[in-house]
Amino acid sequence: MRKNLVSGLNSTGLFIALLWLTVLVGVLFPAMLIVYIPFVVFLSIGLRPLVQTTGFTSLYETMVVTLVEKHDRKYLKKRRSEIDRKLRDKKYHGVRRKNPRLPKNW
Repeated sequence: MRKNLVSGLNSTGLFIALLWLTVLVGVLFPAMLIVYIPFVVFLSIGLRPLVQTTGFTSLYETMVVTLVEKHDRKYLKKRRSEIDRKLRDKKYHGVRRKNPRLPKNW
């Protein structure tokens, strides 16, 4: 199976925190270990194959790509209009002549 789902720094840190929390849960709530340990085992072993087989990774990737493309189009349109405005301002800068009969510092 190809590993196309990569765990990020946040998810890895959260999983390590859950592993250390197992000790605290075992000390404070021993009866809850019956549910907590299978939950942690599922997160470590079963979540990645489940997400990959259901196709959520490809759905997530397509959503991210469309959002990035939309943002890029919006940014490029804005940047293009800024460049056009600067060129237009540069072209027409100084076109209006001063009236020679006005004082020097008018």
